[in-house]
Formats: sequence, structure tokens, C-alpha cells
Amino acid sequence: MFSPNRNRLEFHYNQVIRPDLLLKINYENIMEVPRLCKIIVVPKAPSNFIKNVKLAMEIVCGQKFIQTRSRG
Repeated sequence: MFSPNRNRLEFHYNQVIRPDLLLKINYENIMEVPRLCKIIVVPKAPSNFIKNVKLAMEIVCGQKFIQTRSRG
């Protein structure tokens, strides 16, 4: 079911959401359905919840969470 070489979100989109969109919106061809180019997850939480958010993002995304700060 899950290929370890592919991202879980991309796999779910390609296997579940794209065929569903194909049927619901009545596209004539699978190539007409929008495809994913990049997935960006931006969590916003207070500093005292950052450990919980970090763990949740690692579980959801399947990748190690890297915290960055914006300039400004």
C-alpha cells in the first residue's frame, strides 16, 4: 500500500484525491487534474507548545521537523 520511496501526502493525493477529483469534476483525462509540485506545512504555535507541534508535524509529514525563523 505505502511505498517507502514516496511521501505519504503525495501518495494519498495520487491514489485517493486525484481519482476522486476526476470523477467529481468530470475531467476527461487524468492529466487535466491538478498535480502537486511542492508541499509546504507552516505550523503556528506559541513557544511553550513547540515540542508538541514539532512531534505532530513529524508524525503527519513523515520527515524530521526543522524549525526556521523568518527575517523581519
